[in-house]
Amino acid sequence: MKLFRSGAEASISIEGSTVIKQRLVKEYRHPDLDSRLRLERARREYKVLSKTNVLVPKVLSFDEESCSLVMEFIDGPALVDVLDASCVSVYMPLVARSVRQLHDEGIIHGDLTTSNMLVRGQEIVLIDFGLAQFSSSLEDIAVDLQVIYQSLSGRHPDTGAWDVFIREYAPSSELLQRFSVVRSRGKYKKQY
Repeated sequence: MKLFRSGAEASISIEGSTVIKQRLVKEYRHPDLDSRLRLERARREYKVLSKTNVLVPKVLSFDEESCSLVMEFIDGPALVDVLDASCVSVYMPLVARSVRQLHDEGIIHGDLTTSNMLVRGQEIVLIDFGLAQFSSSLEDIAVDLQVIYQSLSGRHPDTGAWDVFIREYAPSSELLQRFSVVRSRGKYKKQY
């Protein structure tokens, strides 16, 4: 098993054609609280991945004791590494349809960045549902859209990616109004 990446909440290892995501123990938390939080978050991620019809890594097994998920390995680059003006019209409609379907299923991703989208041939596979939750609230959907807006405008400026995304996503006027409110908040305004 080869450690691929270690983040704030989990370590990601690759073993053959599988990915193992294990929730990390947090020494600074009380052990009972840490166990409960790790298990709750791992269960929620497993449920989201198991219930969605969006293209995501297939979960092969879930171990509650170790709070780990074993998933299929997706062979392909992260969208962040390949998205430019020449391929926006190919990839962004796929991203928009996947995100719209997630939201229609009552799932909020929580970290919609192009780093959490893999390109497999002519498909986009969404990954890293560690912050995902079940919700259909306009506020939660608008915040999810704000995250992808920031990702696209920050990492892929001048590509037209956001324009293609939002046109294909086709939000309701009510959602657009909520998104506008979310964007107007201080923490989301450009700070440069």
